[in-house]
Amino acid sequence: MFRMFGVRQCYRTMSQLRYLLLAAVTLSHFTDGIKLWNSKTPRRNTIWRGNWNMDTSTYRGQESVSAEPNPDGSNYKVSAIFLSQGSYGRNDLFSGAEFYSSPLEPRECLTLSYKVWFDDNFDFAYGGKLPGLYGGGVNCTAGGDPGKDCFTSRFIWRTGGMGGVALFTTSQQTPEFCTTEGVECNDAWGHRLGSGSFQFQTGTWYTIQQTVRLNTPGQADGYVRIVVGGVGKVYDVSNVVIRESSDVKVNGILFSNYFDGTSSCSGSPVDTHVYFRYFALKDNVC
Repeated sequence: MFRMFGVRQCYRTMSQLRYLLLAAVTLSHFTDGIKLWNSKTPRRNTIWRGNWNMDTSTYRGQESVSAEPNPDGSNYKVSAIFLSQGSYGRNDLFSGAEFYSSPLEPRECLTLSYKVWFDDNFDFAYGGKLPGLYGGGVNCTAGGDPGKDCFTSRFIWRTGGMGGVALFTTSQQTPEFCTTEGVECNDAWGHRLGSGSFQFQTGTWYTIQQTVRLNTPGQADGYVRIVVGGVGKVYDVSNVVIRESSDVKVNGILFSNYFDGTSSCSGSPVDTHVYFRYFALKDNVC
C-alpha cells in the first residue's frame, strides 16, 4: 500500500508540475507583459473618474463623452466620444475630448494599449488624434510650450484611415532619426512615426498598443514601438531623443480624440462617434 501511495503521489506531483509549466508558458504567451493598471467597462458618463487619476484642470469636451452600448452588439457599455459635423481641433461643443491622466507612478518606460472602434459612418477626412502617452508635465503638444522638457506620443489617423503616432518632443534629434523610414520630422506639429504602417477601417474593434522608452539624457537611445491587433510589431524606431533631462519620466495617458486642423474644411464631414474600451498600462518591452 505504501508503494502504491508513493507511485500515485509521484504521479500527481509530476502531473501538477506539468500543469504548472504549461500554465506558465500559456500565461507568458497571452499576458504580453505585466498589467499594471486597467479600466474596462464604463457604467455612467463620468467614465474617466475613479482610478484614472485625471488632471481635471486639463479636461476638455465633457459634453462629447458618454457611456453607450457596445457597437458590436455585446451586452456591456463602452466609452463613446461624439464628434459633430464640422468639428475640428477642439474648437467648439461636441468636437471631441481631451485630458491628462496619471494612474501610476512616473517611470522610464511604459506601454499603453486599448481598443478603438470608428462608427460605421465615420469619414477620416484629413486626420485626427487618438490617446497616447505623455511625460514631463502637461501642455506639451502643438500650440503648447515648446520650451518645456516634456513629450507626448499620441496615436493618429490620417486620410483613408492610415495610422501612426505623432511624437511632440524636443527638436534635438539626430539626422539619422529624421531619415528613418516612416519618420516625418516636424518640430511645430509633432514628428510623425510609422505613417501608413497600418490602416484603420470603420465598424470593427482594433487593439492598438504603443511602448515609449525614454532615452538616456544626452544620447539618442529612446524608442517608440507600435503594435496593432495582436499581429506583432508594426513599427519600431529606436534612435529617438525624447527628453533632455532625467527629471522627465513617462507620467501616464494623454487622452485625445478629435479631428485635426485649423479650418472647417478639416472637420468631420458627419455627426459620428469613436468608441473606446479596455485601457491598460503594462511593462512590455521595458
